[in-house]
Parts: sequence; structure tokens; C-alpha cells
Amino acid sequence: MDWIERLFRLSPDGGRGTLEAGIATGAAAAAVMIAVSALGAARLATKWLRAMRGARVVARPPVEPVSR
Repeated sequence: MDWIERLFRLSPDGGRGTLEAGIATGAAAAAVMIAVSALGAARLATKWLRAMRGARVVARPPVEPVSR
């Protein structure tokens, strides 16, 4: 867990690895939030499409009376 030390050649947390753990935890939390948001958006889009499919009403042209 010393990738920051290796990449930037400095040790902001004194070599304990807490910064790397915090970054990894934050990235995992962000990934979960993005996944949940995407699933929610997909569910909402599906619900909206189903509602729109059921809402289509085709208007028939008016029937003209037959004159005899």
C-alpha cells in the first residue's frame, strides 16, 4: 500500500498507508454510488417507457353520418 510513496516519492502519512486506504475506500464508495444511481436511472427510464407505451391512444377520425 505504498503506491503514493513510490509514485510521488514523498510520504504524506509517514508510511502507514492510511492515505492509500482512504483513497481506496473513497473510490469504492464512489463506485457503489455510481452503480446505484445508474440502476435507479435505468429503473426510472423503464417505468417511464412502460407508462408512455400504455398512454398511447390513437384517435379515430370522426364518423360522418350517412345521408339517404
